[in-house]
Amino acid sequence: MTQNGDREWVSLIACASADGGKLPLWVIFKGVKMKLDWLKYLAPGSGIAMSPNGWTDNEIGLEWFVRLFEPESRKRLKGKYRLLILDGHASHISTKVIQFCVTHLIILLCLPPHSTHLLQPADIGLFGPLSTFYKNLIRELCEFQYTEFAIDKIEFLQVIAKAFELAFSFDNVTHSFDKAGITNLERREEILVKLRAEDAARVSRAEKAVDRLQTPPDASGAILPTKTPKNVTELEKIQDDLDTVFNRLNLEDHPELFDHRKKLEKLTKAAKSSFAKIATLQRDFDVVHQAQAAKANQKNHKKGGWDSGEGRVLDEKTLEVRAAWGRVKSLQDEVTVMMNFPIFIGTEKQREKAKGVALKARKRPLTEWQIAQNTREKEQALLIIQELPLLDSPGLKSPTKSPAKSLAKSQVGPPVLKSSRGRILRQVAKLRE
Repeated sequence: MTQNGDREWVSLIACASADGGKLPLWVIFKGVKMKLDWLKYLAPGSGIAMSPNGWTDNEIGLEWFVRLFEPESRKRLKGKYRLLILDGHASHISTKVIQFCVTHLIILLCLPPHSTHLLQPADIGLFGPLSTFYKNLIRELCEFQYTEFAIDKIEFLQVIAKAFELAFSFDNVTHSFDKAGITNLERREEILVKLRAEDAARVSRAEKAVDRLQTPPDASGAILPTKTPKNVTELEKIQDDLDTVFNRLNLEDHPELFDHRKKLEKLTKAAKSSFAKIATLQRDFDVVHQAQAAKANQKNHKKGGWDSGEGRVLDEKTLEVRAAWGRVKSLQDEVTVMMNFPIFIGTEKQREKAKGVALKARKRPLTEWQIAQNTREKEQALLIIQELPLLDSPGLKSPTKSPAKSLAKSQVGPPVLKSSRGRILRQVAKLRE
């Protein structure tokens, strides 16, 4: 993704099966906090995780196995075991992941290095179309077909969700497993021949590299690097190699080489000056960019809507748990208000008189007797509130306009306090109204 001239890493965890099916997509953003409404732009069952660099790690990998792969693959389980083909990334084969898979009868088949382009179905025919569909959809969003179009996380989720559905289609998934030789046994020998040929080519390149390192330099000088220098250190190394070459040559027999050596020194000096200017401009750009990023973060915090929880993974189950905690917090707030509300039992005339006395009492400091009296009333109210049923009590019905009235109708609680509790709660409801 690009925004304000900056690029941000985003990782995807995708999984497909040989029968043409696929699991919901997981997206990993760079950051710490996430917005709860991001999840609605993905398909049901998808998840969003946060990491410091936008890459997956052992914790996120384990969460993917526990929250998505194990329960979803169990629905399609036909035998006793499940086979998962994956590469050798550390998050796929951590100790906790292996223990979890052994416990749930999941067999992990880790592919050898340099072979996923021939053996892993996702690399063969799924990730390529996913990248193509993503670029085409971004190009459609961009006016005048500019490739520098900047998108935010919401637009990215909308585009990647659509590209994922197009790329991981039934035909693409089945064709990828067929081409990898998993469902088509006839292609296995062809794949093995390619693997042997590539392995032999790698061995040959390694042997040639060793021979070049062991070959002593000729009389003309040392072996010069062929890569373009990217900083002053690499440039000075090339200059030292060239000086070695010139020193080994007999310059008296080739006087024209003196001029060439002077020209090379001037080119080196100009290149060093250019590197210094680039470093200065890059430093100024970083300072300006950090200031812009800090300002953007301030705007995001002002907008609100961020999740303040500790979890790094967001899915449908997480939303349900946090909604339940929100209801419990709301009930706790109601109980706190009822505990702090002055409770007075008596006739309407007596309550009005007590209310007037309370208003007058606010204008002068309380006496020790009044403080003790208020403390006793609050303790009595606390004893009554502790007998009230919670939200998940079996006898509690859905709340009406007044939460206190709803609690008064509940039939849960000690029979002795039933009548007094209902009368007191009705008084509290009238005072709140």
